Amino acid sequence: MVLTPAILVEFRQVLREKLKFSDRALYKAETLLRRVSLPVFEPDAGVRVVGEDPDDDRIIEAAIAGRADAIVSGDRHLLALRDFRGIAILTPRQLLNRLKERQKD
Repeated sequence: MVLTPAILVEFRQVLREKLKFSDRALYKAETLLRRVSLPVFEPDAGVRVVGEDPDDDRIIEAAIAGRADAIVSGDRHLLALRDFRGIAILTPRQLLNRLKERQKD
């Protein structure tokens, strides 16, 4: 996983405002996220792909900078792209299905 400062800010905001995480739960979630992520402090800006939601471009920039194989998201704007420069854009369910298929091989 790739983590940038902008992604971390949005992560905190979603957990606090939409999911109503307590301060303690937010701290634990952020700590776990930081432990399993590759930090990318200044991804190259300039990707202009998601016209409806330019903040989503930051996710794509982070994926490029981190050389990600996939972006896993529930965001409809990102999912509509399906792929960007060889980086698959998947729902969590699609990712799990791909991982299950690979285990069978």
